[in-house]
Amino acid sequence: MRDVIDNPDVIARTMIAALEGSSVTVAELDESLRYVAVYSPGLLLGGRDAVGHTDVEIYGPQGAPLMDLARRALASGEVQTGPLVVTQGDTTRHLEVRISPVQQPDGARRLALLTTEQMHLEAQMVEQERFAATGRLAAMVAHEVNTPLQAIESCLHLAGRVNEETERARYLRLAREEIQRVGYTLRQLLDLYRPALETTSLDVNGLIERVLTLTENSLSRRSIQIERDLSSDLPVVAGRADEITQVLINLIFNAQRAMPQGGLLRLESGRGLDAAGRDCLIIRVRDSGVGIAPELHQQIFEPFFTTSPDGTGLGLAICRRIINGHGGTLQVESTPDVGSCFRIEIPAGEKGAGSGMA
Repeated sequence: MRDVIDNPDVIARTMIAALEGSSVTVAELDESLRYVAVYSPGLLLGGRDAVGHTDVEIYGPQGAPLMDLARRALASGEVQTGPLVVTQGDTTRHLEVRISPVQQPDGARRLALLTTEQMHLEAQMVEQERFAATGRLAAMVAHEVNTPLQAIESCLHLAGRVNEETERARYLRLAREEIQRVGYTLRQLLDLYRPALETTSLDVNGLIERVLTLTENSLSRRSIQIERDLSSDLPVVAGRADEITQVLINLIFNAQRAMPQGGLLRLESGRGLDAAGRDCLIIRVRDSGVGIAPELHQQIFEPFFTTSPDGTGLGLAICRRIINGHGGTLQVESTPDVGSCFRIEIPAGEKGAGSGMA
């Protein structure tokens, strides 16, 4: 028995056997980020047949965040951890990934990969934050609806008091125009939160304009000016419009909170290259607010971390997870008392997965 306990190979084989059939993946990658061994397939698509392939070859764009994590582990020589959202058919898995660099006896570098499935709690957090964002937007839209409703009431009241047909027709025409205005606002709101059943080619500039249509009056009342710099030369990007909308709304809400005395909000769209050299869509949301201290630039993306007394600490964490689910990245550049810029990068492509969070 002592020989067995002291033999690391026996212990390793015993542990791997115990993991067989579980949702835990234990595998090994080489420096080209291809699987060279799969000890416990877990939820790995293709199981042990994944050997010789990269995560992008296995999962498509969904595998890009995992490969980025592996590159960082190779470059830094340190353990890297992060989330991964994988959709296979009608099933969406929320995984936690841990990648550890390993130096082989012959000098070759390998990566040990461990993935475990997250519990459904996180999916519930996503849904709760979506409801919270909807509530905040509804509160902003309520003012835009209430104003024309008051005008309609006044027009109908006056139409009932005048005797001249021409004057009555004028009041009724004004009331009809205000009704159309309310209908337009409500249609915009419904379009924003109509769940996307599948990924489509995104009209990113259209999404930005639609969100601004619903929020610009509220921002204006807070002395926040809006600037747009939307390029007509954007790459084709596939994804879920409702999820990208949720990200934009959260970033605009954050910018509004960062400018309590008013300021400038600027939304930009364009194309460029990501860290892997891929053609990608770039969206920037800039504000001239209070800014974020450098030591908090990564913490703000952690669940439940917030510097706002009325914040949930979930908005930015979910924004990053949604963008990661589209194979992209969400980063922040910020200077205290100057402002912040949140930069979204999503790789170009006609096929995308979305994060599966709807």
